[in-house]
Amino acid sequence: PKYTEERGEMLPVSTTTAIDILDNSKEGFFLMVEGSQIDWGGHDNDADYVVNELLDFNNAVKAGMEYAKKHENTLVIVTADHECGGMALNDGSIENHACICR
Repeated sequence: PKYTEERGEMLPVSTTTAIDILDNSKEGFFLMVEGSQIDWGGHDNDADYVVNELLDFNNAVKAGMEYAKKHENTLVIVTADHECGGMALNDGSIENHACICR
């Protein structure tokens, strides 16, 4: 479900939980976290959907960064695989929900 509907804080909580479990490995670990519904909001050209999913993903990234601050040999990479829907804020704004979709 969407963050705004039923999911709530699942993504950052799951990220923190996974880090806590994987941190028990003496050999280190690799964790990939995906904010997959950001794409779904883009496909729907739904600015509210995209923004809420990005904010939720930001909280998951924050969990990773907090771990990295305490563990100096940690690398955190944040990237996007692609953009969906051609959304842009050119001449638009989040406040009035106006996106120029190209």
